[in-house]
Amino acid sequence: MDNLIIIGVTGLPSAGKGLFCDIARKYGFKQIIMGDVIRNECRKRGLPVNRESSNEVMIDLRRERGENAVAIITLDWIRQAIISGHNLILIDGNRSLSEVKTFRNEH
Repeated sequence: MDNLIIIGVTGLPSAGKGLFCDIARKYGFKQIIMGDVIRNECRKRGLPVNRESSNEVMIDLRRERGENAVAIITLDWIRQAIISGHNLILIDGNRSLSEVKTFRNEH
């Protein structure tokens, strides 16, 4: 897709990530929250959507599919957003260099 822009957001608590995301959405960015990916996996596994289950699922996914498992699943969400016509995408919730590398290598 021409003019595809994908931005990954990461940072320490209170660094302004939320504010940045709010502004980016006003400019038409489709926000994909990696935490939503985890919450979706909890639901698929029949687990309650809470911090404990989310941590458990994240650990399981990484054990099953590698350190960048959440990023790999997020790539499917990104592809779907592109198919749906979004060319401005914001990835919210990168937690590791492995995940960042996964996104960078996808192009």
